[in-house]
Amino acid sequence: MTTFHKLIGVFFALVLVTGCSSQQDDAEGTGDDMASQGSAGSWQDLASQYGNVVYFEFDKADILPASEEILNAYGKLLKSTGDSATLEGHADERGTREYNMALGERRGKAVADFMTMQGVGAGQLEVVSFGEERPSMAESNETAWSKNRRVEIIKK
Repeated sequence: MTTFHKLIGVFFALVLVTGCSSQQDDAEGTGDDMASQGSAGSWQDLASQYGNVVYFEFDKADILPASEEILNAYGKLLKSTGDSATLEGHADERGTREYNMALGERRGKAVADFMTMQGVGAGQLEVVSFGEERPSMAESNETAWSKNRRVEIIKK
């Protein structure tokens, strides 16, 4: 056997061992992890890197440039996995209950529209508004209000 053939044999043996090793690692994960893997990462990866909250300015439902990175990441994940998400819209305590419910809905729809423009199926997204009913922070100051003006991306 020539040296070339021996090198080819060693190369293929290494490829085989490496392939089996990575398959074993994948098999140890949960089914949910495997379904969510790929170039888009997993739900856990995105939550660790970005969180799952998109914030808004006072009385607005416009997507801020600072939120585009998180929305691009979640959009890529949803598109690649086919998973579904609930987009929970929230508002701060200022304004009437009815107004804040409508504002939370507009914020959720703004996130849904952004993601559908990236190729996420509209059927993968459900918008729910909680208005001011579920504050992230209970205080009545600008810091709390800014944390309450949000959409939370929740895996279904």
